[in-house]
Amino acid sequence: MIVSSVFILFLLIGSFLNVLIYRIPREEDVVVKRSNCPKCKKLISWKENIPIFSYLFLFGKCKNCKEKISIKYPFIELLTAVLGSFVYLKYFEIDQLKMIMFSVVICLFIVQFFIDLEHYILPHSLNLIIGACLLVIAIRDYSWQHYIFGFIIGFVPLFLLGYLYEKYRGQIGLGGGDIVLFGMLGIYLGPFKILYTIIFSSLLGTLVILALMAIGKVSDKEVPVPFGPSILIISSIQLFYPGVLESLFLKIV
Repeated sequence: MIVSSVFILFLLIGSFLNVLIYRIPREEDVVVKRSNCPKCKKLISWKENIPIFSYLFLFGKCKNCKEKISIKYPFIELLTAVLGSFVYLKYFEIDQLKMIMFSVVICLFIVQFFIDLEHYILPHSLNLIIGACLLVIAIRDYSWQHYIFGFIIGFVPLFLLGYLYEKYRGQIGLGGGDIVLFGMLGIYLGPFKILYTIIFSSLLGTLVILALMAIGKVSDKEVPVPFGPSILIISSIQLFYPGVLESLFLKIV
């Protein structure tokens, strides 16, 4: 019964995450403004805004103009419910502070993931909230050297590399949002785990690019592939299953 309630709660949160994903890159209000159809601008009533069920009852179309509603919306609601319930089940009985902070972090990971896929940005405001949540746990669980040096290792080398690449090549090599996100993750992961995160994120990103090139989705001259999703996938593994990537790295080398 409790798990079902948690699942429903995160379905509702997922509906709000859809709002954030759509409005933050467009710099629109995310609190007061009511939801409306992007095409006909008709306000969406509460009956048309029930997570997943409204999509099914409306057959994936706007009730007013019949514009198709992207399957992405119910998918994000369901994804949020599944991951949120996972965090609850994993930490509720052993660490409620971590449960709360990781719930916020995983929700923001979802927002960042889909914003970066569409707009190629990782908003700094969301990165800072992620960092603040991770800092709360890091202060409780680790020494100041852990989170200070974790931030430095995650941020400074990549910032310098990005700066030098842009200065001498005249183009952005690594987005500022990616660099800030690594810094925020380093606060909790520390100086060693953040290195594994950088290595495996780069490896996953490279594999994605090579796969897209192989099927002709991108060319070797222009590769508009966001790096954020790779960072977020690897970081999720690091947060919830610490030690897995380190073991894998040691086996590879």
